[in-house]
Amino acid sequence: MDRNILRACREDPRRTSTDIQVSVTSPNEPVPSRRTIRRRLQVAGLHGQRPVKKPLVSLKNRKARVEWAKQHLSWGPREWANQIWSDESKLNLFGTDGIQ
Repeated sequence: MDRNILRACREDPRRTSTDIQVSVTSPNEPVPSRRTIRRRLQVAGLHGQRPVKKPLVSLKNRKARVEWAKQHLSWGPREWANQIWSDESKLNLFGTDGIQ
């Protein structure tokens, strides 16, 4: 059972304990709990991690941003003062304050 749990995790490290539970369950053996699966992975040195949440910026958008920045590199304070930034939105770095 432990071997199957470790193999399932190594095949796809992003799998959840529930996914691993479903894949290693066989009709002849009892179903391991998700907690047991997590403990077995910890003992083997495989610790779960959450992916970093970040906005997706495609290669096309990155190139467009660099091009735009190069075009406006010579602008002074007067030109920037005439710009309206319509995409501004409220952003909280830590938690929420209930205000949208």
